[in-house]
Amino acid sequence: MTFSTTPEPQYPAMDTQIFNLGLSVEATSAYILLCSLIGDGKRPDWPLLRSTWVGPPAGLTPAIQELLAYKVIDSLAGPDEEERFWPNPASLWRLPA
Repeated sequence: MTFSTTPEPQYPAMDTQIFNLGLSVEATSAYILLCSLIGDGKRPDWPLLRSTWVGPPAGLTPAIQELLAYKVIDSLAGPDEEERFWPNPASLWRLPA
């Protein structure tokens, strides 16, 4: 499988500071899943996240939104228009405004 050359930041897969943010269990689980997929060399997008999410399907979108609000993850639309996600370093994490 070949991926586009769209530049995406490459950071260490998982930062254990995630457990100190007080995020929901679903958001923390989504972060761990995202980091695991990246560690396996995959580029997480919505279809991949949905197919690997083991929690209730309705919990994934709010979990990702929570991570985006805290700047724990970021996203970018790929050449196929599918939104891709990656973790930010802990130095960029912020409480939502």
